[in-house]
Amino acid sequence: MIRRLTEWIKGWRPRKAEVEIWRPVVGYEGLYEVSNLGRVRSIFYQGVNAHPRTTPLVLSTATHRPLDRRLVSLHRDKKQSPKRVHHLMLEAFVGPRPPGGVAVFKSDPRKSPLAHLRWASREELSEMKSSWGTGVPHRHITADQVCAIRQAVAAGESRKAIAARLGVARSTINGIASHRSWKSLE
Repeated sequence: MIRRLTEWIKGWRPRKAEVEIWRPVVGYEGLYEVSNLGRVRSIFYQGVNAHPRTTPLVLSTATHRPLDRRLVSLHRDKKQSPKRVHHLMLEAFVGPRPPGGVAVFKSDPRKSPLAHLRWASREELSEMKSSWGTGVPHRHITADQVCAIRQAVAAGESRKAIAARLGVARSTINGIASHRSWKSLE
Protein backbone atom coordinates (compact mmCIF):
# COMPACT_ATOMS: atom_id res chain seq x y z
CA MET A 1 0.00 0.00 0.00
CA ILE A 2 2.76 2.44 0.97
CA ARG A 3 4.73 1.52 -2.14
CA ARG A 4 1.77 2.30 -4.40
CA LEU A 5 1.19 5.59 -2.59
CA THR A 6 4.87 6.54 -2.98
CA GLU A 7 4.77 5.72 -6.70
CA TRP A 8 1.64 7.81 -7.08
CA ILE A 9 3.26 10.78 -5.30
CA LYS A 10 6.41 10.53 -7.47
CA GLY A 11 4.33 10.38 -10.65
CA TRP A 12 2.02 13.23 -9.68
CA ARG A 13 2.26 16.39 -11.70
CA PRO A 14 0.08 19.44 -11.12
CA ARG A 15 -2.42 19.91 -13.91
CA LYS A 16 -2.28 23.17 -15.75
CA ALA A 17 -5.27 25.28 -14.88
CA GLU A 18 -7.54 25.71 -17.85
CA VAL A 19 -8.28 29.21 -18.99
CA GLU A 20 -11.96 30.00 -18.66
CA ILE A 21 -13.46 31.51 -21.81
CA TRP A 22 -16.88 33.17 -21.66
CA ARG A 23 -19.32 33.50 -24.58
CA PRO A 24 -22.88 34.90 -24.74
CA VAL A 25 -25.71 32.40 -24.28
CA VAL A 26 -27.56 32.04 -27.59
CA GLY A 27 -30.95 33.73 -27.33
CA TYR A 28 -29.94 35.54 -24.13
CA GLU A 29 -27.18 37.79 -25.49
CA GLY A 30 -26.42 40.67 -23.14
CA LEU A 31 -28.07 38.83 -20.23
CA TYR A 32 -26.09 35.62 -19.67
CA GLU A 33 -22.75 34.07 -20.60
CA VAL A 34 -21.55 30.45 -20.53
CA SER A 35 -17.96 29.30 -20.09
CA ASN A 36 -16.01 26.44 -21.64
CA LEU A 37 -15.78 24.94 -18.11
CA GLY A 38 -19.55 24.68 -17.73
CA ARG A 39 -20.32 27.73 -15.64
CA VAL A 40 -23.11 30.20 -16.42
CA ARG A 41 -23.18 33.80 -15.27
CA SER A 42 -25.66 36.64 -15.32
CA ILE A 43 -24.29 39.82 -16.87
CA PHE A 44 -26.89 42.42 -15.95
CA TYR A 45 -29.28 42.37 -13.05
CA GLN A 46 -31.67 45.11 -12.06
CA GLY A 47 -32.15 44.40 -8.36
CA VAL A 48 -35.29 44.82 -6.32
CA ASN A 49 -34.04 48.19 -5.10
CA ALA A 50 -33.40 49.29 -8.72
CA HIS A 51 -29.60 49.23 -8.23
CA PRO A 52 -27.90 47.62 -11.23
CA ARG A 53 -25.09 45.22 -10.45
CA THR A 54 -21.79 46.07 -12.12
CA THR A 55 -20.01 42.70 -11.81
CA PRO A 56 -21.26 39.43 -13.33
CA LEU A 57 -22.80 36.88 -10.98
CA VAL A 58 -22.05 33.18 -11.55
CA LEU A 59 -25.27 31.19 -11.26
CA SER A 60 -25.14 28.24 -8.93
CA THR A 61 -25.77 24.82 -10.38
CA ALA A 62 -25.83 21.48 -8.64
CA THR A 63 -22.12 20.82 -9.07
CA HIS A 64 -22.42 17.38 -7.50
CA ARG A 65 -24.47 16.33 -10.52
CA PRO A 66 -22.87 15.28 -13.82
CA LEU A 67 -22.64 18.06 -16.40
CA ASP A 68 -25.35 16.53 -18.59
CA ARG A 69 -27.83 16.83 -15.69
CA ARG A 70 -27.09 20.41 -14.60
CA LEU A 71 -29.83 22.96 -15.13
CA VAL A 72 -29.94 26.73 -14.81
CA SER A 73 -33.00 28.96 -14.90
CA LEU A 74 -32.63 31.82 -17.34
CA HIS A 75 -34.99 34.80 -17.24
CA ARG A 76 -36.03 37.11 -20.08
CA ASP A 77 -39.11 39.30 -20.43
CA LYS A 78 -40.38 38.15 -17.02
CA LYS A 79 -40.38 34.52 -18.20
CA GLN A 80 -38.28 31.75 -16.70
CA SER A 81 -36.72 28.99 -18.81
CA PRO A 82 -34.82 25.99 -17.45
CA LYS A 83 -31.84 25.17 -19.69
CA ARG A 84 -29.27 22.37 -19.63
CA VAL A 85 -25.77 23.73 -19.18
CA HIS A 86 -24.15 21.42 -21.73
CA HIS A 87 -26.67 22.52 -24.39
CA LEU A 88 -25.81 26.16 -23.69
CA MET A 89 -22.10 25.34 -24.02
CA LEU A 90 -22.53 23.60 -27.38
CA GLU A 91 -24.73 26.34 -28.81
CA ALA A 92 -22.28 29.06 -27.75
CA PHE A 93 -18.98 27.37 -28.67
CA VAL A 94 -19.82 24.82 -31.40
CA GLY A 95 -22.93 26.09 -33.13
CA PRO A 96 -26.70 25.64 -33.24
CA ARG A 97 -28.30 22.27 -32.61
CA PRO A 98 -28.85 20.39 -35.86
CA PRO A 99 -32.39 19.13 -36.55
CA GLY A 100 -32.95 16.04 -34.42
CA GLY A 101 -29.53 16.48 -32.80
CA VAL A 102 -28.65 15.51 -29.25
CA ALA A 103 -25.65 16.45 -27.10
CA VAL A 104 -23.28 13.59 -26.33
CA PHE A 105 -20.08 13.22 -24.36
CA LYS A 106 -17.16 11.54 -26.10
CA SER A 107 -15.54 10.53 -22.79
CA ASP A 108 -15.22 11.78 -19.21
CA PRO A 109 -16.56 15.37 -19.18
CA ARG A 110 -15.04 16.21 -15.77
CA LYS A 111 -11.58 16.82 -17.25
CA SER A 112 -12.42 19.46 -19.85
CA PRO A 113 -16.16 19.62 -20.42
CA LEU A 114 -16.25 21.42 -23.78
CA ALA A 115 -13.54 19.26 -25.36
CA HIS A 116 -15.68 16.17 -24.72
CA LEU A 117 -19.01 17.51 -26.01
CA ARG A 118 -20.47 17.36 -29.50
CA TRP A 119 -23.78 17.27 -31.35
CA ALA A 120 -24.86 13.86 -32.67
CA SER A 121 -27.92 12.29 -34.26
CA ARG A 122 -30.15 9.95 -32.27
CA GLU A 123 -28.89 7.03 -34.37
CA GLU A 124 -25.27 7.86 -33.46
CA LEU A 125 -26.25 8.07 -29.79
CA SER A 126 -27.93 4.68 -29.96
CA GLU A 127 -24.81 3.17 -31.58
CA MET A 128 -22.59 4.77 -28.95
CA LYS A 129 -24.73 3.43 -26.11
CA SER A 130 -24.68 -0.09 -27.48
CA SER A 131 -20.88 0.08 -27.92
CA TRP A 132 -20.54 1.34 -24.32
CA GLY A 133 -22.86 -1.41 -23.10
CA THR A 134 -25.27 1.14 -21.61
CA GLY A 135 -28.72 0.57 -22.94
CA VAL A 136 -30.16 -2.06 -25.18
CA PRO A 137 -30.40 -1.10 -28.84
CA HIS A 138 -33.95 -0.51 -29.99
CA ARG A 139 -35.46 -3.52 -31.68
CA HIS A 140 -38.85 -3.86 -33.25
CA ILE A 141 -40.83 -6.87 -32.12
CA THR A 142 -43.12 -8.48 -34.67
CA ALA A 143 -46.52 -10.03 -34.00
CA ASP A 144 -45.05 -13.51 -34.60
CA GLN A 145 -42.36 -12.84 -32.00
CA VAL A 146 -45.00 -11.66 -29.51
CA CYS A 147 -46.85 -14.97 -29.86
CA ALA A 148 -43.58 -16.90 -29.50
CA ILE A 149 -42.65 -14.88 -26.39
CA ARG A 150 -45.99 -15.60 -24.72
CA GLN A 151 -45.68 -19.31 -25.56
CA ALA A 152 -42.12 -19.46 -24.20
CA VAL A 153 -43.16 -17.74 -20.95
CA ALA A 154 -46.12 -20.11 -20.60
CA ALA A 155 -43.75 -23.06 -21.15
CA GLY A 156 -41.62 -21.83 -18.24
CA GLU A 157 -38.67 -20.28 -20.07
CA SER A 158 -36.97 -17.50 -18.13
CA ARG A 159 -37.89 -13.97 -19.21
CA LYS A 160 -34.25 -12.97 -18.86
CA ALA A 161 -33.22 -15.69 -21.31
CA ILE A 162 -35.92 -14.68 -23.79
CA ALA A 163 -34.81 -11.02 -23.59
CA ALA A 164 -31.17 -11.99 -24.15
CA ARG A 165 -32.05 -14.19 -27.12
CA LEU A 166 -34.09 -11.46 -28.83
CA GLY A 167 -31.78 -8.58 -27.86
CA VAL A 168 -34.43 -6.59 -26.01
CA ALA A 169 -34.85 -5.38 -22.45
CA ARG A 170 -36.41 -7.67 -19.87
CA SER A 171 -39.10 -5.03 -19.24
CA THR A 172 -40.20 -5.46 -22.87
CA ILE A 173 -40.70 -9.20 -22.30
CA ASN A 174 -42.54 -8.51 -19.02
CA GLY A 175 -44.90 -6.09 -20.75
CA ILE A 176 -45.65 -8.57 -23.53
CA ALA A 177 -46.10 -11.52 -21.15
CA SER A 178 -48.45 -9.61 -18.85
CA HIS A 179 -50.44 -8.21 -21.83
CA ARG A 180 -49.61 -4.60 -20.91
CA SER A 181 -48.18 -4.16 -24.40
CA TRP A 182 -49.44 -5.77 -27.58
CA LYS A 183 -52.95 -5.97 -26.13
CA SER A 184 -54.42 -6.45 -29.58
CA LEU A 185 -52.85 -9.91 -29.79
CA GLU A 186 -54.40 -12.44 -27.44
